[in-house]
Amino acid sequence: MTLMRAVMLVAALAVMLPLSAAPAPAQAANCEFVLGFKAIHDMIPDKVGDCQNNEYHGSNGDGLQNTTAWHGKGGLLAWRKADNWTAFTDGANSWVNGPNGLQQRTNDTRFRWEANPENLPWVGEGPQPTVQPATPTTGPNQPTATPPPQPAVATGLPAGVVPVWHEDAEKKFQYPKGWLPGRCAGGGCYGYIEPNGRAIIRFYAPMRLGAGYNLPELAIDWQHRNADKKSLTIGALEQPVINGFPTIIQGYEYSNDDGSKTKGLIFASKNGALVYEVDYYCSGSRWAEFEPTFRWSLSTFVPKSGG
Repeated sequence: MTLMRAVMLVAALAVMLPLSAAPAPAQAANCEFVLGFKAIHDMIPDKVGDCQNNEYHGSNGDGLQNTTAWHGKGGLLAWRKADNWTAFTDGANSWVNGPNGLQQRTNDTRFRWEANPENLPWVGEGPQPTVQPATPTTGPNQPTATPPPQPAVATGLPAGVVPVWHEDAEKKFQYPKGWLPGRCAGGGCYGYIEPNGRAIIRFYAPMRLGAGYNLPELAIDWQHRNADKKSLTIGALEQPVINGFPTIIQGYEYSNDDGSKTKGLIFASKNGALVYEVDYYCSGSRWAEFEPTFRWSLSTFVPKSGG
């Protein structure tokens, strides 16, 4: 799929804004499982699969590591600093390493010993224990050195860009003046196209996923929904708070049939029970030109309705 000049916007968006990306990549050459993540992998290697990158840490100190998972569509190892919780998820189920050893549950339930601020249904026997989250000084995946810096959310308003607000009853964000509005075939998504068709901002109606929805699972779901592209490379998952709302930013790049590259950012912001997804992408050869504009735009996003 080659980015093309936008002449008829509806048709252009139908071609340029398909909801698809690529299969999870094979194991990265220089990645490995360590400490608590290695322990889970070694207990269920057929479920976890191979590593896609080394463990990385968000601004809150939580540890994350992407894997291929048993289905080959991507999974996530996660360590939560607040209560020393470690688990692996394949998108629908989690294997949690807790006081009773490694236990499997669905992602819409919780074991009785787990923290459960979302009041999800409990699974397992026995009374609900009192969980006191605390910040441990050590843990199975506590970084022993300063975590690598996360990419900046935004670089400020890029030179030469005149900001314009998109605002509706659900959300608002800024985009460059002169970019042309369009929609996907069937109206499933809408967006703005750079006048020469070289870059795209695409957004959807909010998804009612519940107040307890874990935003990093959206990145895994995105990989599941995008299983037909070539040579997908996934960047580190960023989890900043933007304008007071939790968000995720997932970078990616994949190959097109003609040998060109597409590079982009999957962005999602959460307000209450609603999750808002915005996709920013362009030709890989244009990334240095448009990434500052993309990051500036997503830094202005405000989800107005929480459902």
